[in-house]
Amino acid sequence: MQTFKGAGMRLAIALIFLFFILGPVTAGTFTANNSSERALVEYKILAAQFLNMATFGPTSADIDALASRMQRIGVDDAREEWIDRQFALPISGHLSLAQQLIRESGRSSTFKTENRARIHSWWQNALAAPDQLRQRVAWALAQIWVVGGAPNALFIGTADYYDVLLQNSFGNYRDLMEDVTLHPVMGVYLDHFRNRKPDPALNRFPDENYAREFLQLFTIGPFELNRNGEWKISADGEFVPSYDNADIESFARVFTGFGSGTANDFWQPPDELTPMRMFESEHDKDRKELLQGRVLPAGQGGMRDVKDAMDNVFEHPNVGPFIARLLIQRLVMSNPPRWYVNRVARAFNGDDGGARGDMRRVIKAILLDPEASRGLSITRPSALSITATSGVSHRSRLQEPVVRYASLVRAFNPSSNCPRGRLILDGAVGAFDQGPYASPSVFNFYLPDFRPGGKLQEYTHPSLRDGVLVAPEFQLLTSSGANRFSNRIYGDVRSEAISVNTIAGQRCRVQLDLTREKQLALSNPAELMRHLDLLLCQGTMSDSSRRVIEEEIVSATNLRWLSQNQKAQLRATSAVIATTLSPDCAISP
Repeated sequence: MQTFKGAGMRLAIALIFLFFILGPVTAGTFTANNSSERALVEYKILAAQFLNMATFGPTSADIDALASRMQRIGVDDAREEWIDRQFALPISGHLSLAQQLIRESGRSSTFKTENRARIHSWWQNALAAPDQLRQRVAWALAQIWVVGGAPNALFIGTADYYDVLLQNSFGNYRDLMEDVTLHPVMGVYLDHFRNRKPDPALNRFPDENYAREFLQLFTIGPFELNRNGEWKISADGEFVPSYDNADIESFARVFTGFGSGTANDFWQPPDELTPMRMFESEHDKDRKELLQGRVLPAGQGGMRDVKDAMDNVFEHPNVGPFIARLLIQRLVMSNPPRWYVNRVARAFNGDDGGARGDMRRVIKAILLDPEASRGLSITRPSALSITATSGVSHRSRLQEPVVRYASLVRAFNPSSNCPRGRLILDGAVGAFDQGPYASPSVFNFYLPDFRPGGKLQEYTHPSLRDGVLVAPEFQLLTSSGANRFSNRIYGDVRSEAISVNTIAGQRCRVQLDLTREKQLALSNPAELMRHLDLLLCQGTMSDSSRRVIEEEIVSATNLRWLSQNQKAQLRATSAVIATTLSPDCAISP
């Protein structure tokens, strides 16, 4: 068995190394036996690409179902129908599941059990919840409205906070703004919980932390934008600030007076599951000047100030393009063209007759826009073949580690011997430099305008803001991080299982089902690679990459001492590892 494991390690290392010497890749080709089969393959590729954007990873069953609807009613109608069905699904919440996990464990609710429960519930919903679109949009929002870690050890509160993001994913952005502002987890994290009115005599002034991030990161951004997301330029050739220090001071005064939602005393600790309430005695009641000349009169009451301030920001013309670009980056591509941002911003603004801030319209505008599928090019070199090509650099993105890993697990029909068969996983920060509830700062795991060094700095395109390419997720792609991610993928796939620590302190496993892959590994390695390409790479793996993996897994396992079962297992797991770690699959079209 040691020899068998050693062969697996050598094969995986060889395959990974080959990707560094392959050079530029070309498109991948699929052949069919007849025109009907060829059409179905094309629909499957389109379905896989769409589901890669709208879920935590496509499954074979999901691809087949959506492809069948595309064939029957058309590609655009099938995509919109899928979205509408997702809109209709009930919410798979995090708090109730986390609390249930603690009860079932027999353990008391402590910081340790709450931390494990919230992470387990997050992975269960990411991997198994039917409302995949809502879960994926909430993950995007969690990287905009960031609360890192567990502020003041409010572990179970962060699960409730995530439910607020889930509830508002298909709601209205204005409601999201207020619900997040009132949530005690955000109040503790960015210091507007127990934020007191000013007292110059005591040299006391309101904390400005939330006010600054509310404007800079959550709503309008630091500079004035055109509707297409481009920065406005002054007559002096400078960016035009969206706000100044006086604005931050005014909003900080708005966000004074918040205390625990269940307390009668301003100084009580937060109730992490109840929205904060306003204590008028600690609220700044003076006149406040906000954005674009809006004035809040003195003495109108704390919550009236808050609601009017929310309306003032929500109506700012920056919100549509600012949020549109961030959501497109998280769901579709790192560098949305100006016209793409413009169309999504129009949907946010309600220019098509809808309500301003309607997230359902925004989501449809993002996922159904022609640009969303333009990163994938499909051609027909012959009557019975198609070629799928991943888009050029500015129409793609590096998949973030958490989504990439979730996609791998979902792809292989996972099952579990964990309590109630749930697909619970431990935190993944150590292996991925990313994980649920684990942002290192309010600026997320990476910056939306991050540009790595090297050749990417030389790339320009007239469709992009300032003409330059950004690559946010590359901020996580360090040499040590890539090594840890590769090791995690190798270990989990080779063992066909993921080991988990339960809340009760026991061990369980989430099992990957590679039955089909093992069968193909023996009977038809070329078909195995086409299958993995569709499932993990949305059909865009190059012919050369497929061929390298196929040839290597066959030649490296033609060993007399290997049984057929061992040969099948070694070929299948090595092919999955190499495909997952290939550049072809790391970059989403």
